[in-house]
Amino acid sequence: MQIIEPGSNLTNLLVLDSHNGGSGASFAGKMFPIAITAAVVTAVGVGLSFRRHLAARPLGGDATATPEAAVELGAGALATALAVVLVLVLHQPAPAVLAAGIAATLVELARRRIDLADVWRVLGLPSLAAAFVLTVALGTLARHWNGPAELIDGASGPETAGLAAVSTVFVNNLPAAALYSAHSVDHSRMLLLGLNVGPNLAVTGALSALLWFRAAREVDARPSLIEFSRRGIPLALVAMGAAIVVGMLT
Repeated sequence: MQIIEPGSNLTNLLVLDSHNGGSGASFAGKMFPIAITAAVVTAVGVGLSFRRHLAARPLGGDATATPEAAVELGAGALATALAVVLVLVLHQPAPAVLAAGIAATLVELARRRIDLADVWRVLGLPSLAAAFVLTVALGTLARHWNGPAELIDGASGPETAGLAAVSTVFVNNLPAAALYSAHSVDHSRMLLLGLNVGPNLAVTGALSALLWFRAAREVDARPSLIEFSRRGIPLALVAMGAAIVVGMLT
């Protein structure tokens, strides 16, 4: 779950830098009850929603898997583990995690496992550029206009989570984080809950969902925007509700 570890989502880094400070480990400790609750509810909901598809899959895994594929998985797991350690230990982990990602990409390029066209396609630079421009614009707006700050200041914890979740649908969760974290927020944990779980409401909620949608189309899958929200809306509402209750108790 992206809420438990700051480097897993740029929204976490924005809010952490503006309000919480401290290390990634302290952040994880504060967010763990909320994050694990949302993660468990989401996992159970996905399992129930796709139980027929999961039951139809053959047991025993993919018979065509090769030792080379296992090695690739091990290298990916090692790179991910390194990033997690860096985020938990360092106070400013972004440069180190970026360097680790660049190094891993260069290694794969040198091994000819991927080429520059693959890197360009996976990065989705046009989408990243659009998200960056909108994030900077809303962050600048929030620093010169007190409207967003006054709106979030008058909200309770559950209202903060709901407001953040709805905002992700309209402006994406990264710009929404910049909009609401420009000033101090009373319920920062609830803000992060809405920013991280809210994107389950619609594909527009997070850049990762947009990239997933594009990647699915590239392999001839036919993802549906309506189906995404049909399954995601009740799942997000239940997960957020459970996490809010846990957050209020902890």
